[in-house]
Amino acid sequence: MEQSSRKKKLSKQEERELIDKHKIKFEGPISPASWPEGNSAIFTSIRKIEDIKYNSYLDQVQANTPEGTRRAKTVDKANRLVSAAYDCRIIEANEFTWRSKTEFPLLARFEEDRECRRCQQRRWAPDALPMTPNEGQKMQTAQGGVGICQCIESDIDGHESVINSAIFAKQVHAGINDPSVPEIGTKYPDMIIGLQKSPILSPALQGHSRLVSSPVKDAEHILFPFLILEAKSEIQTHGFTAIEKQTAFPIKRIVDIQRSLRKRRQEPEGNSLVWFLAFSGDEWRVYACVPRGDETSIIDLWHGCIQRHDSALQLCLIVDFICDWALNIHRNEIIRLFSGQMNTTISNSLPTLHERDTQKLPPEYSTPPKRQSVIRDANEVFFSFRHLTLPDATEELVAILNPPGSGGYEVMQKAIRLLNLFNLEHPLLVTAEFISHLQKLWTGATSDHPILHSDQSVCAHISFKSYFRPSDFHIVRKISCITASFSAISTLQHLTRTKLPLSSVYAGLNPDKVLPLAELSGVHSLRAAARNLPLTLWVTQRDFTAQPSCKWVKQVSHGEFVSSIWDKLATCSPGVLRFPIFMDSGELRMMPATNSPLSSDLEDCLKEGKHQLLYGAALIKTPDSSLQPFNPQYCLTVFDGSDLDDRPCLGFKLLHLITTGGLFEGKRLSTATTKDRQYIYDWATRLRRGDS
Repeated sequence: MEQSSRKKKLSKQEERELIDKHKIKFEGPISPASWPEGNSAIFTSIRKIEDIKYNSYLDQVQANTPEGTRRAKTVDKANRLVSAAYDCRIIEANEFTWRSKTEFPLLARFEEDRECRRCQQRRWAPDALPMTPNEGQKMQTAQGGVGICQCIESDIDGHESVINSAIFAKQVHAGINDPSVPEIGTKYPDMIIGLQKSPILSPALQGHSRLVSSPVKDAEHILFPFLILEAKSEIQTHGFTAIEKQTAFPIKRIVDIQRSLRKRRQEPEGNSLVWFLAFSGDEWRVYACVPRGDETSIIDLWHGCIQRHDSALQLCLIVDFICDWALNIHRNEIIRLFSGQMNTTISNSLPTLHERDTQKLPPEYSTPPKRQSVIRDANEVFFSFRHLTLPDATEELVAILNPPGSGGYEVMQKAIRLLNLFNLEHPLLVTAEFISHLQKLWTGATSDHPILHSDQSVCAHISFKSYFRPSDFHIVRKISCITASFSAISTLQHLTRTKLPLSSVYAGLNPDKVLPLAELSGVHSLRAAARNLPLTLWVTQRDFTAQPSCKWVKQVSHGEFVSSIWDKLATCSPGVLRFPIFMDSGELRMMPATNSPLSSDLEDCLKEGKHQLLYGAALIKTPDSSLQPFNPQYCLTVFDGSDLDDRPCLGFKLLHLITTGGLFEGKRLSTATTKDRQYIYDWATRLRRGDS
């Protein structure tokens, strides 16, 4: 968290005195008898989640049922958290890497579809349903009459979403200023999540011009925030006391907004509630923040270490709970307070989820005043590595290829394509030691997986892809490795009813083969990402007398099929046991601002083409058809080592690019629309003034 400049930097003692003066109290894990009565039922639900153990939860995962699929996904997410925590500790990761590997996947729940694209019912419900603040009854009426989806994953595929289901809005590095405490300046929590502007909330606010609905700077699309997060790497902080102190006033400000709304409606202020998530490395804490008279009370409800499977699972369940609470209690309470209904159990007469926030938004809300644009350095790259070991058993292999219930012909076709990946005419053989070395070269991490303890050679398919990450335009370079033992190859051949002998094998590959891709910098880094460059290590042999050779080649069709396999793992059907067969790691790295010579097999893939990249930068746009609600649409990516803090210089680059070069949309150079030009000219003007 950063602070704005102010006349005098407060000492630790002065900051503590200011916190005490404004009656902000961190109360620790107090006894339930001391909980505020209005929220005790909600706090009890969190404490019940603390009793859930990983092994018992795993035993309840039943295959081939929607409930089983949901629980399997939760187990999978917990496993990923555990694995990510181990990897981050090994490499002594910085704050961004910790956040990208743990926080971002964990909070993805707030961005997921709420309704099934096929049956229009809710996709999921938490294991512990939230309670109303008043009656402690499970929120059945608050679901708005919408049931729980019973569709299986394969039935949902192919159905497109026909409604805008963005209910929540978030802001990274959110600036919050409390006018009642001018000496503290502007604070910047790492993340704020609130309600998204919608057709029902926005008109209601127009009649309450004096009511503050969001304290977040330049984020008017966020209404009544309910979650605040602050992160630190394992080696960066002096403990949770420091995290609590620097987030105290943003918490107070958000609680005060809810308190003011209830006060205007002459309702108990104590029913207000804000959640605070804090973590330092693998240690996480969950706080509930409530008003108590003129005090702001911040209560430690749960803490744990996500290297432990029990804690990782509980944290996933708590986030699910908070998401459902925000969906069915917090949002309904805000709507009720504006509608003037009596404070009883939430009425069925309130608009349902489908009627209320999933309507197609009018133009003034469809593009909220969020962070529409970002600036990136092409030399700042997120390196990602993932490895899948195909199981030998037929049943487990079929579960990876297709969901349960798929036809035999479909399984056979995918098995054929999987065999083709391994190029059995000239297969690439590697060892577990090779995989470990490859991962360490790429991300600096090592993984302690049982599958890596074997000395046997296995067939390997190794692919590479570079792209701009849609959520923030960070350049990603990803190595994907799929390996299969000879027994797994035999199982695939049995599924395909073929028997292809392994021909001249190539076992001389050195992990250093990936170094030219790792060292891409400057314009080469930009081109690889802009083209979504898909490469595969492929073994060829010119004639029978020559030795086989291995080189990087472009294989788009293989890349699409490999992506479908990883997507299958991401859905985590109950039949797919991911943890023993899958591992991944990542690292954010700044490359030298030089254009190193390309290796011979990369020259053709990254040659300049007919569109020259001028002015040391490129302008990238996400197509309207694929733009997600929380994602920026425009990115200025510099590749000449320009200082990203030199805003006027960047503004001039923008003007030159939009005037002479257009912008890249997807993989192609596109003509800027009137809307594009208007926004980019305004953006350039702000940059030339020194603003962001």
